[in-house]
Amino acid sequence: MNEFLKQVKDELIYSFKPPFWWLSTLFFNFVLAVLAISYSNYFHHHYFRVGLIGLIMSTWLLADVTATNQLGADPERYELMRKKGFTPIHILTIRNVMLTLIILPVSVLFVIVGDALNHNLKTLFIDLVITIVPIGPWLGFGNLISAVLPYKQILIKTRLKHPSTIIPWLLKMSLPYVASTFTVPFCLWPLYITKLYGRKNISSHFVVDFIVVFSWSIFIFALGTYLSHRYLRHEPNKIDALKF
Repeated sequence: MNEFLKQVKDELIYSFKPPFWWLSTLFFNFVLAVLAISYSNYFHHHYFRVGLIGLIMSTWLLADVTATNQLGADPERYELMRKKGFTPIHILTIRNVMLTLIILPVSVLFVIVGDALNHNLKTLFIDLVITIVPIGPWLGFGNLISAVLPYKQILIKTRLKHPSTIIPWLLKMSLPYVASTFTVPFCLWPLYITKLYGRKNISSHFVVDFIVVFSWSIFIFALGTYLSHRYLRHEPNKIDALKF
């Protein structure tokens, strides 16, 4: 366990060094989250609240290439880890933990700040719950896509020198955003059923709702992770064979 934690720590430290693949995506999705919450508050005053920026951030951060191309997002780092003897499953597990350690605190922080600035702390606990719940399903979904449809993240100028790879790259990069439109209801249906999205107070059956939504989140994460691991056991060298 200590060795695994050290590996996660090393991966976290590396993610804050150039070429900043992870951090650039984090910033891009933060901007999208701010735009989304601004739009929602302007047109739906009765439904959305500022604290839900954490939910939008956690959803956007994990529904895009940050989570769905974990094995190809930093090819140099991946190749180095493979030379050290790491299996694709091991690398995927390390990056799961790393993503959670980055996204969870950031999303929670923005929930707290958003509710505090909006003087709406009575909804804080509910906002925290519905912000954390999507992380499980999106990581499970991301693991599966990372295993089945990986691609190497390279500089645009390098990509342009190999035009035959541009269309497949664009398709794989856009897939998570398109797929997320259809998977959101499936992954997050407990939040709709329990009406946690629109709730402003903790009800008497909140504990039951809490158990339901988190159990579903863990189940989807476990299912996606299991399928991705099974695939990688059969195709352990798929990412190694990728050129672009």
